Amino acid sequence: MDSFFADSMKAAADVYGVPALLYSAGGSTLGIQALCAAYFKTGDRILLLRDSHRALVNALVLLGLVPIWATDPGDALSKLRHADGVFLTSPDYFGVLLNYKKLAAACRKKQIPLLVDSAHGAHFPALGLPSAIAQGADACVVGLHKTLPALTGASAILLSDPNMSGKVREGMHLFGSTSPSYLIALSAENAVVSLEADRDRWQALATLCNTFRAQFPALFLKNGDPTRLVICCENAAKSLDKAGISPEYADESCAVLLCSPYNREID
Repeated sequence: MDSFFADSMKAAADVYGVPALLYSAGGSTLGIQALCAAYFKTGDRILLLRDSHRALVNALVLLGLVPIWATDPGDALSKLRHADGVFLTSPDYFGVLLNYKKLAAACRKKQIPLLVDSAHGAHFPALGLPSAIAQGADACVVGLHKTLPALTGASAILLSDPNMSGKVREGMHLFGSTSPSYLIALSAENAVVSLEADRDRWQALATLCNTFRAQFPALFLKNGDPTRLVICCENAAKSLDKAGISPEYADESCAVLLCSPYNREID
């Protein structure tokens, strides 16, 4: 698949401002598994936070890696001396961004890899938000299908070191299908193209969402992604349902709304 999409992946890397990028037709799950296989070895102790996706936990089990649990980047920094690598999640499902610059610097000093699950941040280039690579990570994964017009399973792996591409591909071959979907890969290509084509629409959406938040400051969670509205209100889902609105996620205390540049202003 790489030979067919080589030029496309180079162009996509430019859009994300990274040295190298690989498409994944197996979602962010395959990206996480491949990164773990490429950067860690059996028995390594990996620092991760409690909000880590189960795909990462499963990868640790399958590869014989040992988790070291932390509550936040500060706690992770205090436990770094015991770790052989770090795998964070930012942004999380609620659009919250971690500040891990100190942790990234400490990882570089110790010469251990820092990887980031950025599955929910595929649209960040259109908003002018930095990638995990720009913040000091060695590699990260973005789920293109989560916020961009791509088929389910379309994802991308961003690398700070192009020389790691071979090992990451080996990890993808280990965990992925021997018959990856070219249709999904093509939709990944088109999704990245849309980032550039719809940049103005994303900027307008962010402005609209911020204006909406400002009208009800106590109602929304303060997060780093302006296009992800998190309503902090008991039984918010019931009220939304009565209005004919289906949230991306809801529980008894909040509801998550994903806004798209293809929504109308009236929405």
